[in-house]
Amino acid sequence: MTVYGLTLSDSCMDCIRKMENGTVDECTKNANGTLSCGPFRICEDYWKICSNGGKDIDTGKDWQICTKQLACSEKCVKKYMALQEPTGSKRIMTCQDIACLHHEGPKRCADEKVSKDFLEKHLNMC
Repeated sequence: MTVYGLTLSDSCMDCIRKMENGTVDECTKNANGTLSCGPFRICEDYWKICSNGGKDIDTGKDWQICTKQLACSEKCVKKYMALQEPTGSKRIMTCQDIACLHHEGPKRCADEKVSKDFLEKHLNMC
């Protein structure tokens, strides 16, 4: 799948999964108390975007069932990335940029300080 002119390769997906350090069939809460599930640590809001374009519908437990499975969560990440729009002047993104977008979200990743801090922290993972 192409994201901003970059093919979201298996190695980039592996990088994001490694960075998130999630486990299949597991949900955990982050520092903010948000529940995230599976190998990519996908939260319900992220899943709503990948599954129905962000429409605010009741997802029940569907998002947990999907995101705990590797194949379903990979499809979700790829679809989420395909739905994002580049911010600023960046039209071609590296795997590190995509990992930042996955982890921090489009608004936070558009902030140069957040993006720089994220890339420095995770530089050797991708």
